[in-house]
Amino acid sequence: MTEEKKNCLDRVIDFIFSKDYRKYLVLFVIIGGLLRYLLVNSISFLGDEMVHGPHAINIISTNKIGILQQSILWFYLTDIGYKILGVTAFSARFLSFFFGVLSILVLYLVTKEIFSKKTAMVASFLLTISAFTIRFTLIEMDITMIFFLLLATYFFIKELKKGQLSYIAAAIIGIASLIKSIALFFAVGFGVSYIYYKYKTAENKKQILSSKDWGQGIRFTLIILLFFSTVLIFNFLLYQDKGITDTIFAKFFDINKEVYANQAGFNEGFSVINMFVGAGSVIKSVFLIQDPILFILGILGILLIFLHKGDRLWKNVILILMIVPFFIQTGSDLLSTHFVPYIPLLCMFGASFLIFIENKTKKYSKNILPAILLLIFIVNLFFIPIGSPTISHITSKSANIEMRDYAIKNIEDNAIVFVDPRVYGGRTAWMFNDKYYLDASYTAEFNNKLASSAGKESATPIYYIECARDDCGWGTVTDNALNKTSEGILQFFQSNAKLVENIKGGGNYDEKAGESYYNIYKMQILVKPAIYDYVINTHEWFYYPVRYNKESFDQYEVHNFFYRILDIFGHIVLYFAILASLLIPIYLVYLLAKDKEGKDEEEVKGKFEINYKRTLIILGIIFVAFIGIATYLHYSHKSMMVEHCNSLGMDMDHYANGELYCLNKTDSSYRAFYYVGKGLSYEITTEMQLHDEWRTNSK
Repeated sequence: MTEEKKNCLDRVIDFIFSKDYRKYLVLFVIIGGLLRYLLVNSISFLGDEMVHGPHAINIISTNKIGILQQSILWFYLTDIGYKILGVTAFSARFLSFFFGVLSILVLYLVTKEIFSKKTAMVASFLLTISAFTIRFTLIEMDITMIFFLLLATYFFIKELKKGQLSYIAAAIIGIASLIKSIALFFAVGFGVSYIYYKYKTAENKKQILSSKDWGQGIRFTLIILLFFSTVLIFNFLLYQDKGITDTIFAKFFDINKEVYANQAGFNEGFSVINMFVGAGSVIKSVFLIQDPILFILGILGILLIFLHKGDRLWKNVILILMIVPFFIQTGSDLLSTHFVPYIPLLCMFGASFLIFIENKTKKYSKNILPAILLLIFIVNLFFIPIGSPTISHITSKSANIEMRDYAIKNIEDNAIVFVDPRVYGGRTAWMFNDKYYLDASYTAEFNNKLASSAGKESATPIYYIECARDDCGWGTVTDNALNKTSEGILQFFQSNAKLVENIKGGGNYDEKAGESYYNIYKMQILVKPAIYDYVINTHEWFYYPVRYNKESFDQYEVHNFFYRILDIFGHIVLYFAILASLLIPIYLVYLLAKDKEGKDEEEVKGKFEINYKRTLIILGIIFVAFIGIATYLHYSHKSMMVEHCNSLGMDMDHYANGELYCLNKTDSSYRAFYYVGKGLSYEITTEMQLHDEWRTNSK
C-alpha cells in the first residue's frame, strides 16, 4: 500500500516537472474556479436571474417537459443542484460555475485542433480570466450552453478532418438546444461551415455535395431535432389542450400573444437592418465595455489570419461558426448575456495573435508573453464588475445573498415573513421560497383572514423585511403611491417590532458596499393554522407558483393515445439529455487523459502580403456605410420619440439605439420605452410601467 502511494506521488511529481502542457490546465482550473466561486457568492442578482432562479426550484416534481421562455433542461439540472446543496446563491449559479470552469478545458482541445498546443494553452488562460465570462457566471443558461457548443465544435472538427460529419457533435448540439434555444443559431453555423469545407475541398466546384454528403447532413439535422423535439412536443400538446404555446412560438406564430403581452420586448422580432446596426451596438456596448482587451486581441488575431499567406481552411471554418450565429442574434436580440458564447472563439484568435507577438519579439526578451498575460489578468480583475471597476465587488457579499443566508439560518419554519413591496418580486420569491412569506401590501387582507379563520391560536414569529433604500431591484420605485404606502406599513412594524438585523449592500449592480439595504424587524403574534394556507396561496411569481405548490398555467392534459405516445417520447428524450449532461463531464476527463496529439509549432509565421489600396477601400466602404445607416436611423426616428414623450406630458431625457427614456415634468420619475426595427422603420412595442401601476393594473 505504501509502495502504491509512493508510485502515485512519483507520477504526480513527474507530471509537474514534465513538459506536458496539461499541467497548466490544472492551474487554470484552480484560478478560474476561484474567481468564479468568489463572484457567484458575492455579486448581486440581475433581473432575469430572479426569474429563472425561482422557476427552477422544485421543478422536477412537476415532470414538465417545457417552460414559459426557455428550454427545460437547464431548470432540471439546476433543481438537482438545489436538492443537493440547498437553495443558495452557489447552487443557483452552480451550472454556470461548473460548466464555465470545464469550458476552459474544452477550449484547449478545440484550439489545439486548429492551431497548436501552445496557442491552446494561451486561449484557455484567456478564457480563465475573461471578465465578461466571469461576470456572467450567473443564474443564466448561456455559460452552460457554451460548454456543450465547444464540445460539439471539438467533435465536429475532428470528424470533418476525416471528411465526414460527427453525429456525436449533433447530439451535443441537441442537448445545448435543450439548455437554451438560441443554440440552434449555432447549429446553422455548423451547417454553413460544413458546406464551406466541402466547397474548399471539392475537386468539382459545380457539385459540392454528393448524395453521401446530403445523407450525412440530413442525419445530422435529424439528431439535433430529435433532442429539440421535447420543445416541439411540449408546444404541440399545450396548444392542443389549452390553445397556447410558450413565448417563442407565440411570438413567431402569432398564437395567443395576449397571454404574454406584459413581457418587456416580447414583440421584438428579427430585422435585417438590425443585423448591421445591432452588430455595431453590441461591439460598442457589450464587447468593448465588458471585455475590451480580449475583444481587441480577438479581432487582431482574426486580421492576422487573413493577412497571413497560407492555408486558412480550419480558421475560416471556426470563423463561420462564429459569424453566422452572431449576425442572426444581432438581428433579433441585443441582450448582453447572449453574446458570451463568442468569448471562447475570440480567446482562440486572441491567443494566436499573442503567440505571433511572442515570436516576433523573443529575440529581445523571452518573457514578453508571460508579462502580457499577467497584465491582462490584473486589468481584467477590475473589469469583472461591469460599470464600477473595483475588485471589492467580488469580495463584498450582496445584500440579497446575505438575506438568503439569514433566512436559512435564523427564520423559523413556522414564522410568517412580510416583505416590503419595494423588494423586487423575483428576489422575494427566491430568498424566501421555503418560508411563509407575504408581500406586505397584503397586510390588511391578512388581518381580515386572521380574524375570520377558525382554529386554536398559537404564538408565531413575525418578520418584516424593509427595503432600506426604497427600491430593491425594481428600478422604477420613486416618490409615488407605492412608496408612501410602504412607508405607512413600515411605521407599524417600527412601532411594534424590534429591529434585529441590518444587512448592508455589496456585490455591485444596484448595491453600494456599506450602505443599508435591508432592515429586519421581528415581533410575535397569535395566529391560527388556517392562515398558512392563505399565505402559501399567494406564492406566485412571473406566471408560475413558487415551488410549484399548485398546478401551473401551462400544465397540459393528454387526450388520446397518440398524444400520450408523444408525451412519453418527449419525457424519454429529456431524461436521456439529463443523464448525458451528467456523464459528459466524466467523458471530458477521459478525452484530456488520452490527449497526446496536436502540433507543437505555431503555424502563423512567414511574410505577409498586404494589398494596402484594396484594404483601405474596403475599410472605407464599411466605415461610410455604418456611419450612414446609424445616422439615418438615429435622426430619422429621434423626432418621433420626442413627440411620443411630449404626448405623455413628458420630456425626452435620453435616446439611444434600442431604448428611450422620458422624464416626467412633474415628479422627475422615469418611464422607459423600447422600440424594435421593422425594415427601415421603428415602432414602440412595450411601455415599462411604473411599479405601482403594474401592481394595481391601473393602466
